[in-house]
Amino acid sequence: MRLDAVEEIVQTEDIYNAIRMALRAINKMDLDKLIISVRLYKAQIGGNLIDWLQIITINPEHQTSNPRDASSHVQTLLSLRNMVRCIPAIQRTLESAGCAMLRTIAQLLQDHRLSQVESLLAAGLNDDAGMAKVWAPSRLQCE
Repeated sequence: MRLDAVEEIVQTEDIYNAIRMALRAINKMDLDKLIISVRLYKAQIGGNLIDWLQIITINPEHQTSNPRDASSHVQTLLSLRNMVRCIPAIQRTLESAGCAMLRTIAQLLQDHRLSQVESLLAAGLNDDAGMAKVWAPSRLQCE
């Protein structure tokens, strides 16, 4: 079954390219780090992912005064936003696949909670916000 799914992706250029394009936004993302960060933040607050996002994106009382923690929160939210945004394209691509496993994955990706997560992230983040590299003094070059 798994080999059939891989074979279909590799042999069907449209599916391969569509998945590749959808995943481009998270190409260099450290997904393990994202999952750990979300779980740690969620453990601090309790509840499920939706509850956690409502608290940190809407509730001003939960804002941190520590710049490093604030930056870490924002980077986690931006990564989560980029991850959630690529899922619908993957889902649409896989629902037309011939392999049963790929269609099952497409059904799993239709989870209504993803749209809730997307809405909360959109409400809490500026849409122009992106992942930025932090400037380091060691990169400063004198002329």
